[in-house]
Amino acid sequence: VKEVDKRNYVLGYVYVPHDADHRRQGQERNMTPEEILMELAPHWRFQLVPRTPDKVMAIAQSRTFLPLCDFDEEKCKDGIRHLELYRKERNLRTGGWRSTPRHDVHSNAADAFLQASQAKAMNLFGYGNVGYSLGGAFGNDFGGGFTPEPNLDY
Repeated sequence: VKEVDKRNYVLGYVYVPHDADHRRQGQERNMTPEEILMELAPHWRFQLVPRTPDKVMAIAQSRTFLPLCDFDEEKCKDGIRHLELYRKERNLRTGGWRSTPRHDVHSNAADAFLQASQAKAMNLFGYGNVGYSLGGAFGNDFGGGFTPEPNLDY
C-alpha cells in the first residue's frame, strides 16, 4: 500500500481475487485479506473478482487481454518472466499433459494476470477498449511486448 501510494498512482478499483473474502486466522484477530487491505488503504476501492469456473477458459481470456496491455520491460521483468515460465503440469502416469497448469511460484503471478483478464472480460474495468496499467498485486507494472503462447498452449 505504501509503495503504490508513494508512486501517486490514480487507482479506480483494486481488483482482489475470489478468495480475498475468506477469513484467515491471525495472530490477534481473524480478518479477510480484503478487510486487511481496507484497513491499510481506506482510500482505495475494492472489487472482488469471482473465481473462474474454467482455468482453460481463463487462459484463453488472458490471450485476448494481452494485446490491450503495454509492458515496461524493465519494471515488469519479474512478472514477464513468471508468465514465460507458466506451464502445463505433466501427468507422470500417462506421460501426457494435464489440462491444468503446474502450481508453483510462476503460476501465482500468472493467476494474477488471469484475474485481471477475467475482470476485463466481465466488464468490471468499465473503461472501454483502452490499454491498462496493472500493478500492485505483483509488485510490477503489468501492461504488451511479449507473447507467452509457447508455455500457455492449452
